[in-house]
Amino acid sequence: MSRQRRGRFFILCLVAFLGLAIRKQVSLPAPASLSRVAPPSQAAARGQAGQAAEKVSILGPWAGPDSESFWAVVRLFAQRSGLNVAVESTPDVARILAGRLEEGAVPDIAILSNVALVQRYARAGCLVPLRRVLDVERLAASYPAGWLDLVSVDGEPYGLLYHATNESIVWYRPAEFQRRRWTIPATWSDLVTLSGHIAGQGLAPWSVGLKGRALDGAAGTAWIENLLLRNAGPDAYDRWVRHELPWTDPAVRQAFLAWGQIVGRPRQLTGGVARALASDSAEAALRLYQELPEAYLCLGGSAIQPFIAQHFPQQAAGEDYDFFALPTANAGDGATVVAGADVLVLLSDAPQAGRLLAHLASDEAQAAWAQRGGFVALSGEVRADAYADTLSRRAAGQMLNAETLRFDASAQMPPEVEQAFCRAACDFAANPGRLEAILGEVEAVARQAYPQRRETPAAPAAAGEGRSFLP
Repeated sequence: MSRQRRGRFFILCLVAFLGLAIRKQVSLPAPASLSRVAPPSQAAARGQAGQAAEKVSILGPWAGPDSESFWAVVRLFAQRSGLNVAVESTPDVARILAGRLEEGAVPDIAILSNVALVQRYARAGCLVPLRRVLDVERLAASYPAGWLDLVSVDGEPYGLLYHATNESIVWYRPAEFQRRRWTIPATWSDLVTLSGHIAGQGLAPWSVGLKGRALDGAAGTAWIENLLLRNAGPDAYDRWVRHELPWTDPAVRQAFLAWGQIVGRPRQLTGGVARALASDSAEAALRLYQELPEAYLCLGGSAIQPFIAQHFPQQAAGEDYDFFALPTANAGDGATVVAGADVLVLLSDAPQAGRLLAHLASDEAQAAWAQRGGFVALSGEVRADAYADTLSRRAAGQMLNAETLRFDASAQMPPEVEQAFCRAACDFAANPGRLEAILGEVEAVARQAYPQRRETPAAPAAAGEGRSFLP
């Protein structure tokens, strides 16, 4: 990219996002938490005489086992290609990237978690269309229906969905269930009954962690999304994402009240609400697998598995730690899954950046991460035996073969609404009695963030015949 073109590029992106930064009162970004460089092999680095290795910079959110797995996939490519790849990790990619745009020093590739933000960057002209470096028709064929649209603007894809995760699973400890003669619940009502039964024995059934690396409350939004999808159905879920269903609608209220049957009963949470607000989701899951477990159930995504394996290497997947699908309202309801994924975007048209993105999209790279665990490959060419163990295969199979599959709702909402949703989850956990006010606060943010619609009010969503999470 020429110096003149790069200058125009940065000015356009800065103008497009200056209003967002002011509205969100973004301060100067904090230093990123980790920076690593993957050098090429010595032979590749030499290249032609006197030439230095080309460089690619990546800004992303991953830490712990996720960072190690991504690093392994990137390092393999760097050693083969002769590229010098710098990977910088930070909890808040969106805020750091806004600061880099202001400075005119953007990375070649960024990894975002909100698809609405990807669309916003694309409309501002900050992103390189994927079509220039990838076979987008192949992507469309391998993705679940409608997912490529989530990262597209006017039919043009700008984001590579990556590191998908099944967000509809409940972790548990098989040996404890067997010893105490507890059974896997078949319905939501069964799960609530089991929770009360465990609490009645003087034990804490649930471990909940609402502290986030970037946004507190993100783990709570997964509860609401799952419960709304199961109770109100996929059509209502989609309308809610588009804000055709307001936050004050009975379907949204019912999802929060259903979650209140768990989080609104402090005796059911290990350490109570205060500890839930101070713990992250991975930390919450680990409490189940200590020598003396502090809890027995934890809603957490499939991406948590590598953290469990790292902390308890002597325990076996599928034997010492396991999961079951979050139950539906009725035993006869079809398999229902909420899933999420991060998004890789190109901010540079440098050829080496495009080659690296193409590598990450390849079947080989996705299979390599799948073998390390905590990763659902969206490529249809990655075989089931590529996954690390039976748990990883089952998490991927449940997600990709679900009768009803929906993408994470909060990640589809404008960033302002996503943040308000996360706050609402924490506020509700702390004070369930404020539900009406909490929903009204999110609705006020949504009215400002979404495009203006006709004043005709949307009809309340039907909860679905025969579906009810509440007595």
